[in-house]
Formats: sequence, structure tokens, C-alpha cells
Amino acid sequence: MKSREFTPERLDILAFATDHGTLEGNVDLQTMLRLRAGFHAAATDPSTWPQGHWQATAELRPQTKGAPQVWLHLQAQTAVPLECQRCLQTVQEPLSVDRWFRFVATEAEAEQLDTDADEDILVISRTFDLLALIEDEWLLAQPLVPVHPDCELAFTGSDTFDDAANESEASQTPHPFAALAKMKLDTSR
Repeated sequence: MKSREFTPERLDILAFATDHGTLEGNVDLQTMLRLRAGFHAAATDPSTWPQGHWQATAELRPQTKGAPQVWLHLQAQTAVPLECQRCLQTVQEPLSVDRWFRFVATEAEAEQLDTDADEDILVISRTFDLLALIEDEWLLAQPLVPVHPDCELAFTGSDTFDDAANESEASQTPHPFAALAKMKLDTSR
């Protein structure tokens, strides 16, 4: 029996899991518009962007009651040109995803199970866009504050926050009610 052909842009998840399917490939980051929106402004040449690599496998897991569950294992790696928050230059941030997803029949079931499940719960589809899931996962994998690991930009002058200097300066500034307290002392004598 010949195995079915599967495409990542329109993946029949149930059939893919039934066949114990495996897909892998490379993806051009230029096609991922949401991911590209966060790239550093200086990273304008797509020929300098690395490609992403991904692999997906699916399986049916038997249950004690009911139909088997559909599971998908996704692994995806790339690097994206973001803006270093120290020196404001381009930093290539590696992104890596290694996650399991469980598929259920309806959106309501996914919503109900998602709060208690350790894995991500998705709704099963005959036209599932695996590349959109990969883009979502890479967006979530980006650091909140991208920086070069060895960025040497030193903060100096007014950029530094020195508690001791600020306390010393505050102790030299007269309190606004000091004159009033002195007058009250003088009148009570």
C-alpha cells in the first residue's frame, strides 16, 4: 500500500497521524510576514537571513475509553535578526521549538482542556497549516529583550542608577517643612 502525500500548508492531521506521518523541510523566512515584522530595521537583505528547518511527526495514542488521540510532535530551528537592546545593532537570535500538540474535535473542547493540560491543545483539521504553527511557535520563542551575549556597551553618566549617590544627594536637600519645624521650636521656648 502506497503512503499518502502530505503538504505542510494543507495537512490532514487525522490522516497524517493514522499513517504515523513524518514531514520535514526548510522554510524561507521571507515568507513569514508576522515573524519578519519584528526583524531589525537594518536587516533588509533577505539573502542574509538564515533558513528555518523543521520536522513534524504525528501519531495516534490509544485511550482506555473512546477514540485514540491525535498527537503531533514539532521541532523547528532558525535564527532571526532582532535589535540588541543594549547597542541597538542587529543580533542573530537562535530560536528552537520542541513541542507536542494534542488535537481535539471542537474549539469548545480545546478551550475546556487547554487550562488543565501541560501540552498545547489544538482543533483537528483536514487543512491544517503547519507552517503557520511553526511561525507562531517561533514568535513565542523570541526573547523579550534581545541582546548580544557579549555586548560591550557600558552604561555611563546619567544612564547609571546609583542608589548611594541618590541617597547622599537627598540627604543634602533640605526638607520642605524644616523651616516650619524650626519656627515651631523657636516659639515654644
